[in-house]
Amino acid sequence: MKEKEPSLNCTPIVRQHLTIGGAVFLTKYTIEEKSNAVLEYLEGKKSYKSIAQERNVGLSPLKRWIARYLKHGMEGLVSSYTNYYLAGL
Repeated sequence: MKEKEPSLNCTPIVRQHLTIGGAVFLTKYTIEEKSNAVLEYLEGKKSYKSIAQERNVGLSPLKRWIARYLKHGMEGLVSSYTNYYLAGL
């Protein structure tokens, strides 16, 4: 019987990554993508729902980006990375 290969359960759309000490840091959206979505909403061009659908992002993250932008400016859109530790690195 063929042995099943190990797999990682992570989102396949990954745009940036950084590896430090065996940890892989992943983000799904760049700062530019986040800021474009936020500005579209704040300029009154589109609704939360239409922006989320067009950019394949959930409503909750989009609302979170907008809240962080309003509170902290562009710095609020800088990602906190998600850590995935890979065996053997």
